Amino acid sequence: LLNMIHTLKLGGETRSVLFGNLAFKKLKEETGITLGIISKALIEQDVTIVADVLYYALRAAERYEKKPAGEYDAEEVALWMDMESGVTTLVLPWLLEAIEDMTGQSEPDEPEKKKVKK
Repeated sequence: LLNMIHTLKLGGETRSVLFGNLAFKKLKEETGITLGIISKALIEQDVTIVADVLYYALRAAERYEKKPAGEYDAEEVALWMDMESGVTTLVLPWLLEAIEDMTGQSEPDEPEKKKVKK
């Protein structure tokens, strides 16, 4: 588990991040976003989903470390990401590592291309 906890500078503070069961469970319960949806978004290079996933990973780390929940929401996390360069680049490998750990797949599956009749 220790390799699953990461830290990054976000919102003017160094924060812990934990991508794993709790983050993905709460993400699905509260937003409907599943690992499949995350994988599809990343294949399509839609990194806007990262802010939502990161929000739940921040919350999971707070809970794991028994810290009080911070006063922020997913939109604030997205704004923080805009203010700190390179957050998405830093976070993506952690997210992919967690998905691999959860599913046993190293890369999200490419959706099959539909054949177009001429």
